[in-house]
Amino acid sequence: MRTAVLWALGLALGLLTACVMPPAPTGFETAQPWPAEVSASPTPSRTGTPAPWAKFRATPLTPLARLQGEKPTMTPPPSAPSDLRNLPQVALARADLARRLGIAPESIQVVQVEMVVWPDQGLGCPQPGMAYLQVPVDGLRILLAYGGRTYAYHSGGLRPPFLCEPP
Repeated sequence: MRTAVLWALGLALGLLTACVMPPAPTGFETAQPWPAEVSASPTPSRTGTPAPWAKFRATPLTPLARLQGEKPTMTPPPSAPSDLRNLPQVALARADLARRLGIAPESIQVVQVEMVVWPDQGLGCPQPGMAYLQVPVDGLRILLAYGGRTYAYHSGGLRPPFLCEPP
């Protein structure tokens, strides 16, 4: 009889606890919504320093904006350099073009430097017969001029600037 009373008391206590205690969290109840602006994590370069665009904020697009063909934009933070012409990628592009043309880098004019989000890992310069991973890549488009001709250099991710020549 004593065992039956203890068993009944344990059962009653278990039922009472189940009715009073909230269910254990599954992890979904504590999840936070995505912020309106998503900050990109610093992408290390080959030298171990963060990429210059790593502190920029990507403006997310609504599904409707994506269907209408809009592209994500990059907004520089207040601490970003106001003149992108001073970035190390521009110096690398000028040095490469100077080497190709056999001239001094100082004689090459920097026409434009802009931050872009390339639609895939082709970085805006796809090569025939190549397949590219279809993920957005933060990068730069650098336009240089010499002798009346304009040269386009592209970079993105961990790839240094390269001359984008039409195939």
